[in-house]
Amino acid sequence: MVNQAWRFIVAIVFLTLLEVLQGEVSLWQRWWTYRGISGPNYWGLLNPNWKLCSDGKRQSPINIDLQMLLFDPTLSLVHIGGGKVNGVLMNNGNEVTLEINDSAVQNLIITSGPLSYKYCVKHIKFHFGSKGFNGGEHHINGLTFPAELQLMAYNCELYDNFTQAERSPHGLSGLAIFVQIGKKEHEDFDVIAHAMKKVRFKGQRNSLGRLDIKGILPNTTQYITYEGSLTQPGCHETVTWIVLNRPIYVSKKQIDLLRALTKVASRIHRCSWNEIIAVRPVNHRVIRTNINFNKGCTMKSDMFYEVNKRYKD
Repeated sequence: MVNQAWRFIVAIVFLTLLEVLQGEVSLWQRWWTYRGISGPNYWGLLNPNWKLCSDGKRQSPINIDLQMLLFDPTLSLVHIGGGKVNGVLMNNGNEVTLEINDSAVQNLIITSGPLSYKYCVKHIKFHFGSKGFNGGEHHINGLTFPAELQLMAYNCELYDNFTQAERSPHGLSGLAIFVQIGKKEHEDFDVIAHAMKKVRFKGQRNSLGRLDIKGILPNTTQYITYEGSLTQPGCHETVTWIVLNRPIYVSKKQIDLLRALTKVASRIHRCSWNEIIAVRPVNHRVIRTNINFNKGCTMKSDMFYEVNKRYKD
């Protein structure tokens, strides 16, 4: 315990000195991880700009308790407009992200649903575990899926870019798509899965062109929504989350291409991916859904969200 405390202090001093000497704001972004003294329990303690990570009351991800959901008849259908996009797939050791090229950002727009503004998708985040069903960030009644895709978009009506929006009111939206293992290969997801072969090691990047995002969306108009945060430092509480009701199905071979990624740069030493943040308290937030199982009812607190239990069998 004492040794861990000393390592903690040394890390703070070392990083602070480097920032002063080099003036690199991005140093902190290269430092954080999901484990140990650089893990989630310390994000808000080490960097004052990340204070929300430890003290925030509207943090993500959360466990979605089906009995606590509220049917909201005012929620309209989410509209995702635009065509194919291109970008750069990156493995930075903590996460795998497809960053949409600036020239293509306006090609993928999320509107309506719980959103009052137009949101342009800038990042697609891939969250997955090394085995089993423990891979997605959001939980449903304590259960999770093998993987979760997150389309992270910024309010392009009010703000000029993602960085400005993530610190601003109504700045971001996150569209969460669960991934389940099925018997058949998913044709559109296959483009992403095979691109993963070229970013297997930390620091690798790969250009990805003409990706049809609509092709990897599940066939559903049903969702839940809540106000939350980014799930990485600095945990800004500016995200309207939209969690789709149905998963997409990919083959075991396709999910194994994700699980073959490693978070280190060495081709000799392999460190499998298992970077998952714990769920955060709901703290009396209202979790809404557009699913009405009792037709004809208005908003009631006894309405509930069904997550198609057969998909978890």
